[in-house]
Amino acid sequence: MFEVGQIVTYATSGACRITALEKRRVGEREMEYYILKPLYNPTMTICVPAANAALVARMRPALDREAVLRVIHAIPDSEPYHELELELRKAHYIEALQSGDQTALARMLRSLYEVKRARQAMGKTLSSYEENAMREAENMLHSECAHALGILPGEVADFIGAELAGRHAASAPA
Repeated sequence: MFEVGQIVTYATSGACRITALEKRRVGEREMEYYILKPLYNPTMTICVPAANAALVARMRPALDREAVLRVIHAIPDSEPYHELELELRKAHYIEALQSGDQTALARMLRSLYEVKRARQAMGKTLSSYEENAMREAENMLHSECAHALGILPGEVADFIGAELAGRHAASAPA
């Protein structure tokens, strides 16, 4: 299904390279594992049991440049979550993080950025849960986008802003 050398995303770890498919002994059993190295966290290694369908399902091929640009261009059209109750927003955030879907993550981040701006205007901050969820979503989205676009994860937010500003300027009447 997946090949050594392939770039995938895995759960909340973001973009990873499959560095090996190797057998390892765990107790009495020998099992085959996908060995993943996050592209932007070289000290981490992730071992995914190849026979565990639930964990392998959390891996997917990384998006290419065109797919990433489609996600970015869809951001203005995505509706942010407007639930006032934190618990309802949490449910959306958990779903987006667990899905790993870049469009859902972009929508989640748009919502969190709007909540953050509104809170800052009142002299308040995001809850610790929202801050953590935002960091996880940014890691997932930015690492995959950075890989596809050939830039660093820290440059992704500026790239998105410039891409959307350029697109908006191009579509504005003269």
